[in-house]
Amino acid sequence: MYGTCRADGAREGLGEFLGQPGNDDHAFAYKFHPALSLYREYRLEIRNADTGELVPSGARTIHPIHATQSMLAPILVTSRGRAGTTLLMKQLLGHPEVAVADTIPFEVEIMTYYVTALSVLLPPRFDGTHDDPDMAEAALETGQIGRNPWNRPALHYTVGGEELERLYTESVPLRMASLFRNIVLDYYGIVARKSEKRQARFLAEKCGLSDNTRLGIRGLMGEVKEIVLIRDPRDFLCSAKAFWKFDSERAFATMTDVFPIYMRLAAQAASDTILVRYEDLVAKSRETLERIGAFIGLTGLGANVETGQMFQGHGTSASPSDSIGRWRRDLTPDEIGRCNERFGAFMERFHYA
Repeated sequence: MYGTCRADGAREGLGEFLGQPGNDDHAFAYKFHPALSLYREYRLEIRNADTGELVPSGARTIHPIHATQSMLAPILVTSRGRAGTTLLMKQLLGHPEVAVADTIPFEVEIMTYYVTALSVLLPPRFDGTHDDPDMAEAALETGQIGRNPWNRPALHYTVGGEELERLYTESVPLRMASLFRNIVLDYYGIVARKSEKRQARFLAEKCGLSDNTRLGIRGLMGEVKEIVLIRDPRDFLCSAKAFWKFDSERAFATMTDVFPIYMRLAAQAASDTILVRYEDLVAKSRETLERIGAFIGLTGLGANVETGQMFQGHGTSASPSDSIGRWRRDLTPDEIGRCNERFGAFMERFHYA
């Protein structure tokens, strides 16, 4: 049982459909928090809370968006940040078979943008009036537009029946996903030609830890290769305080959200995902890059492992090697103790203890 709501809303003709003419107060709307993903399959059943009986037309399978494999296969460099994502993107940029938007520190996230756009534009609305005459004016004034105010299941059934409902639940998501996928591929096709990478087989972007983004890119683009970069929590704390100007409390709040996600991803052991320690990327660059290349299917990754120049301006230590173990000199005993207490399982799992 996920949740319950009362069926006490009015919907014209519903009473007659249920065999109770004149009694239309049986409609309901339930909003999922968080919203159901567009990229996972769900089996949804709506039952009477008292009897357990399935309501008429109360069962549905919600199908996910599935992409065919893209011409340029995506590489995701995933992290919360401060874990070597820019260093790795620099190496991918230098490979002739990988298209990268060359704007240091490589924060161009075209796939994330379009996945997020789909997540906003596609879900139906269950609130608001039957029309929204100011929608266009407000969107033009603010430069922002959200969900389609007329994408409402009750309206679909009124003006178009089940056929219109299927349009919005099945056809529209696939068509919009296809459009956005082609835009991404066109973008990176131009990037590849501009950088004279005529043999490009991959595109690479940084990626956040949100499941909506990670799964969304898979749904939008097809198969991916994902490199998740992790780091000693104590050094992450040092870097977060220095780079983002976080105080300890804000940094610990961020870490409390982030490090359990790393643990979950490690436990899932997905075949399209590899976890790489920042420390190995820095201290064992060639060996680690070769391992990443083998995982992706790239030969020659790591032929140029110079990281010092890239580190300047984006790092918060004098050199990459100085960024490892800096917690010993930069953290207070209390901060070290809190890291050990809160993230001890992570540190043991990834040999930081």
